[in-house]
Amino acid sequence: TVAGPGSGKLVAALGLSSALDSLPHMGVVEGRFEGRPIRIARVSFVGERSYEIAVPATLTPALWRAARQQGA
Repeated sequence: TVAGPGSGKLVAALGLSSALDSLPHMGVVEGRFEGRPIRIARVSFVGERSYEIAVPATLTPALWRAARQQGA
């Protein structure tokens, strides 16, 4: 999960999907990371915008590194 005021910019910077701008709250969109299909859900249970990014477990370390690099 990527959450907070800058979460949309961070997820967009990762280039995971071109459909984030039109993604409504509780919406789901498919994207790609390292050539593999992923799912992004725009959810929030704490009042801040957030995105849950579902990737195959083998891609988790690479996505984590990419997100930390973009968010630095």
